[in-house]
This record gives sequence, C-alpha cells and structure tokens, in this order.
Amino acid sequence: MQKIMDDYLLLCFQVEVCGEKICADMDDIGKGIVELIYQHDVKKLVMGAAANKHYTEEMMDLKSTKAKYVQHRAPHSCQIYYICNGYHIYTWEGDSTCSSTNGFRDPAYVMQQRTEENAVELELCEVLQSEEESDNPDASEGRNTEQLYSQLERAFLEAEKFKQEAYEESRRRAEAERKASKALYRAQALENLYGKELRCRKGTEEALGREKEEHQRTKNQREEERLIIMDQRLLLQIRASNFDSKMEELKDERLSAVEQCEEYKKERDKLLEERDNVLRLAQEIADQTLREAEEGSCSHTHLSLFTVSFAETEEATSNFDPILRIGETRLAKIYKGVIHHTPVAIKVLNRHSTLGSQAFQQEVDMMSKLRHPKVAILIGTCEEHCALIYEYMPNGNLEDHLRCKNNTPPLPWKTRMDIAAEICLALTFLHSFTPHSIVHGDLKAANILLDYNFSCKLSGFRTCRWPSLHENLRDIALDPHFYATGELSSKSDVYSFGIILLQLLTGWSSFTNPTEIRDAIDGGNLSSKLDNLAGDWPIVQATQLARLGLSCCASNLTIRPDLETEVRGELESARVSSSIADEIDSHENEQPPSYFVCPILQEVMEDPHVAADGYTYEAEALRGWLASGHNTSPMTNLELQHLNLIPNYSLRSAIIEWKEQQ
Repeated sequence: MQKIMDDYLLLCFQVEVCGEKICADMDDIGKGIVELIYQHDVKKLVMGAAANKHYTEEMMDLKSTKAKYVQHRAPHSCQIYYICNGYHIYTWEGDSTCSSTNGFRDPAYVMQQRTEENAVELELCEVLQSEEESDNPDASEGRNTEQLYSQLERAFLEAEKFKQEAYEESRRRAEAERKASKALYRAQALENLYGKELRCRKGTEEALGREKEEHQRTKNQREEERLIIMDQRLLLQIRASNFDSKMEELKDERLSAVEQCEEYKKERDKLLEERDNVLRLAQEIADQTLREAEEGSCSHTHLSLFTVSFAETEEATSNFDPILRIGETRLAKIYKGVIHHTPVAIKVLNRHSTLGSQAFQQEVDMMSKLRHPKVAILIGTCEEHCALIYEYMPNGNLEDHLRCKNNTPPLPWKTRMDIAAEICLALTFLHSFTPHSIVHGDLKAANILLDYNFSCKLSGFRTCRWPSLHENLRDIALDPHFYATGELSSKSDVYSFGIILLQLLTGWSSFTNPTEIRDAIDGGNLSSKLDNLAGDWPIVQATQLARLGLSCCASNLTIRPDLETEVRGELESARVSSSIADEIDSHENEQPPSYFVCPILQEVMEDPHVAADGYTYEAEALRGWLASGHNTSPMTNLELQHLNLIPNYSLRSAIIEWKEQQ
C-alpha cells in the first residue's frame, strides 16, 4: 500500500500538483470512505465498481457493495467516478454548489458554529425585548438603553472582527500546511529519485568494471596473436630473402649466358640448353634447401623442449598440493602450476612404476614432434619427477561444459560447430602424419581442451602410453571393433568423433545409444533431442550434423566415412551455411562477412574452394600459391597433406545471394 501511494505522490509531484497521503484503519471500508469524504470535503472520488475478474464489456452498473454504499451515503457535493479493470463504468454526479468556501472544514463544526451564533443573537434579542417591556419615561433610562444598543453594536463588530481574524489565521495556517506538505512530498520525491539515480550509477559502474576487464582480456589476447603473427612474418621474410638471393644469382647467370650468346652466336642453341639445365639444377637445389630447412626446423622443434628441475616442479605445484590438481588418470596426476611466470599444466606420471617410465619416454618422443594448432603443445619435461609440462588451457575441457560442472557456462551452438570442425582438422593431421600415421585412441569430451576463445586442442593420446584391454574403459566412447579385437586404427577415431558430434548436439555427457537419435530424425522430432542451452539450433544444419555423426558411428568400420574427403567438407559446408543464415537474420550483412573474403587476395571470393588445411580460398589464388612452389598452408604455414581442392558450393551460393542483395 505504501509503495503504491508513494508512486501516486511522485506522479503528482511531477505534474506540479500538491498531493497528500492519508491512511485510515476502519472496520467497515464503505463507512470509512464516507467518513473521509465528510472530514476532508472531498469533491471528486475515483473508486472501483467491482473486482477486475467480474469485468465485462456490457457492464454498466455497480456490482460492489462498498461502491453502492458510498453512492447512497456520500454528500451531493462529491462527484464519484467508478472504474473496473482500467475502464470507466459509471459517474455519479453531485451538487458542486454545496462545497465549503473555507477550505477543508468539518460540516459538523460549521453547523455548531452557526448554532452558537444564532444563540447569541437570540439572547441579545431577549435582552432588548425585556428592556423595552420595562421601559419608563425617565430620560436616564432611555440613555441607558441607547448605551446598551451601542455596546451591543460594538460587541457585534468585535465578534465579526475576531471571526475575520480567526478566518485569516485559519487560511494562513492551511496555506502554511499546504506548502509544508508540498515541500515534504517534494523532498520525498527527490529522495526517491536520488535512490534510483544511485542504484543506476552503481549498476553503470559495475558494468563499466566488467567492460574494462573484458577489454584488458581482449587486449592481452590480441597482443599474443600479434607476437605470433610477427614471428610468422619474420620467418616468411627470411625465406623470401633466401629465395630472392637465389633468384638474383640465377638472373646473373642468365645475363652471363645472354652475353656469351651475343659473343658466340654460333653456340646459341648449346648455351640455351645449358641455361635450362642450370635453371633446373637451381630449382632442385632450392627445393632441397627448403626440405633441409624444414627438417632442421622439425629437429629444432624437437630440441626446443626446456628442462625443469626437481625443485622447480615442486615449487610450481606447491609441493603437489591437491588443491592445484585439475585431473587424474590411471598412470598420472595433472596439476596447474606457474613456471617462468607462465601458467602450465604439469602431468606427473608414477615414476616408481616401470609402465609409467615407459609411458613418459614414449609420450616425450611423440609429442615433441607434434606441432599443430589443434594439438596440445608439450613445452618441457622434468625427468626426476617423470613429469611433462604442457600449455595450460584456461577453459577446462569439453565434458565440463556439457555437464555445466561447477556452474561452467554452456557452449553456444556456433561454438560447438567450430569445435567439431577443429577436432576433425586435428584428426586429419594425425592420420596423415608421416612417416607413420598416428591414432589418438582415446577421443572423448574430457580429452578435448578449450582455450580463452573456446578453441579446442586434443590431449590424452592413448598411443602415448601402453594400451591394455584390461584397463577401465567404461567412460570412453571407443570403437566396438576395438572391444572385440583389441586392434586400434584410424577408423576407431572416426567412431569416437561421431559420438562427440552427437554429444555436441544433445548436450549429453555420455552416449551409449545412437539409435535414439536416428529414431528422432526418422520421426521428424530431432529438435526435441537438441540441447536447448546451446540456443536455437538451425534445424537443417543440426540434422546434417546428426546424420554425419550416425554415419561415423556405424558398427561396420568399412562403411564409416573418410575424415579428409567426406567429413571435413560437409562440416565446413554446415558451418558456413549456418553462419550465413544467422548473418542474414541479424541484418548485419551490409559489409561482407569475413568468411566471404579470400585470406590470400583479401577480396570477396568468386569460386571458393576448401584446401587440405580446412580453410576456404579463391581457387585461382590458391592454385597460384601452389604453382609458385609452396606446399604449405597460407594460414598455418604447415605442410599440406595433399593438394586437392574441394568446391564450396554452399559458400558460393551465399556469396551470390549477398551480392544480389547489395
């Protein structure tokens, strides 16, 4: 009640009307309203005609007993407006001429005052009458009568004067009370406005603080990206410089050959043949130099692991404090630590076990050679503790986000589609690794780590330790063929990847029955199985991913799709088409989306094709890049596993549609 009345007073103050709040405690509401009308000389009253639930469009009369009681008992000077559910129902017109002229005065008090005045006048008349009856001809008595009349007249004048003074005093008092009330309500309104402004300011300051933190975080990430780009640019400049120097040498040889050709015209054909031989030899030397440089880079990468001492490992983990433990497997415990002011993940194997020592050496030998943007990087070792130092991934693993563990925020559907494409890219790199293909063997949500930008990296390779059919595999989405035969192959990773796809779609942290998704697709109600926490999934792309996941989970491993030639292209198509649909829905297509622009030409593509690195380029630009002797990705600078190009028809259609809209 107090809040509603305060809101009315604030409204009155805003339109510069002086209002007053009066709260009365009455046994009968109707009688209480009538008493307040008489006490305060109310001229206009608004009250309900009935409860809101009784309102109808045909309602024309009063249904509330309180409203009827007030109508019958209210004075004619009060005009009453009856409403219901925000609609005007009925108006009871009163006699406005009956209102008091002295402000808010009690009618009982007015009647009492008039009665007292009449009594005084009656008493004075009786005195005059008695004087007349006892009148005698004596002159002195006549003068006494005149004096009495004179005194009576003066008494009337004084009484009238006192009445006027009392009225003026009452009016001034009422005016002072009105001003005081107006000042009080103005103060209350200002206090309410001040409170609202204070709360608004506090909220603004909190939002500004969060914005500053986000800005600092983004600034740090951009600084890291800038340093990486500078390193890559420096490497490209060095290579370009080497190629330029060799080209200069070849140009000098060519000029020398031309001069000899001018001097010895007769030997022109022979010299041209020798020049061609020199050019071919120079190209072979350049190719051999490039291969040696790349081999040297790999060797350098293998030797770039830094060694951490026994004491540094204990200091980084606070003597292996359980509070810093972020993971645990059968052979190792994983801690979060800081080494050389850098957050790292320290994987400590059981050094007292022969199996642990063998697993340590095997993991060092393999992970030190793997360098891929979507594979966790091994950056150091500690042989005394049998520990491996990996880069730290601040957003944990995919399983925590699917389970929303420790209030971990759920991942949007766009991020989940990006994660699926990145996992496929990493598996393609592992399966095409030379000289021997690498099988992950333990692909599950817990082994998919997420960085600041929720970009994923693979970890927990089964081939980095001694696999055994007797270890506990209940929580691993492994190939049924592996359960039956114990043979681990790249098709086993394809099966596990299909399970990951279905988990990303449904949000289920564990998956044992893919046929439930197949039944939902056949029944046309796949949307009921999708994770609502990821947002509004585009149903066409979600169905495409679900079918792709089911094909990867086929029981017969011979019919499972190939990640390189089938899965990657379909994932890229689904990502692009969903991004295009979202871009059009948000009406932000005035500028070309970033995925419309070729990374090489920095122009909107005409004929987009997907390369082996998973990125989309203008076909002619990428063919020119490959024809110039490059066999590495323009984006990652890693060697391309093959030189095949896959047309991206979905992206091409989207680009054409965008151009027509422009």
